[in-house]
Amino acid sequence: SSMKKISIDKKLIKKLTAIIVISAVLGGGMSFGFMCIDYLRAGGNKGLIAVDESWIQSEGDIVEEDNGYQVSKSAGKITINFPETTYINKFQYQYSAPDFVECNIYVYTENIYGDKTTKKLHDSVGPIAQRSVFNVRNNVSKIVIEFLDSEVDVSLHDFIGDNTLKFNLLLAAFVFFNVFGGLYLIVFRRENALHPGIAAFVTIMIFATCLLVLQPPYGSSWDEEIHFSRSYSMGEKLQGGDTAAVVDYVNNTGWLKTHHESSLEERVDLIRNINHVGYLSGGEEYQYPLQLNSLGYILQALALWLGTKLGIPYYFVWLLGKFANIFIYALGIGIAVSIIPIGKRLLAVTSLLPTMMYLSTSYTYDVTVIVFVILGISIWIRECIERESKFEYKWRIIYCICIILGCMPKAVYAPLLLCAFFLPSSKFYSSRDKYIFKGSLVFAFILLLSTFVLPTLFAPPAVSDTRGGDTSVLRQLEYVIGKPVAYAVVLLGNIGKTFADFVFGGEGIANFAHLGRSAQPVWYALLVGGTSLTDMYSDANEEKYLCGKDKAVALVMIFATISLVWTALYLSFTEVGKVMIAGVQGRYYLPFIFLFYLCFRTRRFKNEFKVENYQMCTMLISTALLSCVMIKLILLPSCM
Repeated sequence: SSMKKISIDKKLIKKLTAIIVISAVLGGGMSFGFMCIDYLRAGGNKGLIAVDESWIQSEGDIVEEDNGYQVSKSAGKITINFPETTYINKFQYQYSAPDFVECNIYVYTENIYGDKTTKKLHDSVGPIAQRSVFNVRNNVSKIVIEFLDSEVDVSLHDFIGDNTLKFNLLLAAFVFFNVFGGLYLIVFRRENALHPGIAAFVTIMIFATCLLVLQPPYGSSWDEEIHFSRSYSMGEKLQGGDTAAVVDYVNNTGWLKTHHESSLEERVDLIRNINHVGYLSGGEEYQYPLQLNSLGYILQALALWLGTKLGIPYYFVWLLGKFANIFIYALGIGIAVSIIPIGKRLLAVTSLLPTMMYLSTSYTYDVTVIVFVILGISIWIRECIERESKFEYKWRIIYCICIILGCMPKAVYAPLLLCAFFLPSSKFYSSRDKYIFKGSLVFAFILLLSTFVLPTLFAPPAVSDTRGGDTSVLRQLEYVIGKPVAYAVVLLGNIGKTFADFVFGGEGIANFAHLGRSAQPVWYALLVGGTSLTDMYSDANEEKYLCGKDKAVALVMIFATISLVWTALYLSFTEVGKVMIAGVQGRYYLPFIFLFYLCFRTRRFKNEFKVENYQMCTMLISTALLSCVMIKLILLPSCM
């Protein structure tokens, strides 16, 4: 048997090696093919095409200098007329600007029929880089750079058309990870069906790493610069010393959230700049006082500390901190899939949704919340399904620890702790045992709520949102307590208006924050809806399901959690007396969204597919949809 085990391991290694080689060849081949196509399309205009001064005309308040042009604070326009229609792959110009300035670029080209067309691009220049590069990939007769009104002067020089050979490493990496992930799901489908937790872990690691590699080298997720600063500050407490200048740098580049780089070259320039700034000691030290939500930063802080300690380039330190979140997310979901007796494929599909995956690659404590809440929910579902067995003490402790850890950064999810309160008496060893456990649950629930309810009630801040607006927790509480029926109508109205988009739409499940969101959420709705109805497999041969009471408990706790989320945002971020609650986002539903989907599971549907083929198909579809979002929102706009 030991010889057989060794031979099986060798066979698996051979398959894995073949998958890696095929993925690398296809990734490199795809990038090489694109490089050759662009190079061949240039025809006789290969290489760099320097723009002659005689081709340039300027309009508006522009001063011609010895080495270029200076655009004053008022609007100005620079027009480059090519002597003849010329193929341009990429166009670039050097600049210097003390602050961020926006401009429009008009590229006059020919379409496939030879007709004249105009392509409008939006560009931005600023102090972070000194070069603007944008993709053209067409025959060009004229390029116009139009600067809008600004508060600073901008100098431009060295206008160049670039038709050189360019190997795109990010494109090669994207193809590699996608081919590798797809082949892994196909080739190892039998092994994955036997170990769905491992399959979920590996798949998440592959595609989250792909997403991480494609992401820009600055905060593009929700409040990511804040979460990064906190994580770095915690790591800094371990090592001492000065804060790196890159912390101030990241915190002061909010412009980039909505003005992304438009080419691979700009991405490389930004990475070089970050690496340079990363070696400088900073100015003002950022101090983050430890508190309950600090739990969500521990692994990120350790990764940042380790990367800084090793002295690796700062861009890779930045990636290492994010990779810590990917690992805890993949590991937690893998364990949850192993624990839960039903809905394993549904949980894997839910975990691969774009918003979930995007958060796993971001600096945030949301990953800690999502992972531990899902782990706790998985244990509760396990106890609901295993009706004949007792709720063992070790599982009670793990359940409570998971939910409490998940709620520490965001206590609004505390109602989910009470799911276990409604377990039947048969799950306990005695009446005394039942009362002690359920009493402990209620005590823990009240303790969690007290972390944000009591300070709000006894010491409400005069202004709750420092970013502006007429916000006040105290005055909002007067509305809620004084007119509870009116507030209930406001609450239900706001929940109802957004529910579909948060649970089945692009806002909740296909959202990449400042990078954009999917415009076709119907595919995700079909995926999660279809998987909810068809994932009828369980660990044992006998049929296992959540009964009506279990589903009712789940839905009531979900509604209570949603109500707490909306009320918290109503008190803190909504202007006093407004009926539209501000600040609530679809990502706040993610910790319990799987439990909601699971409530649609019904015994009326029969699934005749082999579990290995079913799991392979659902996960392939999930990863394909995720890759489509990556292509549309990141790869094409800023990595080509």
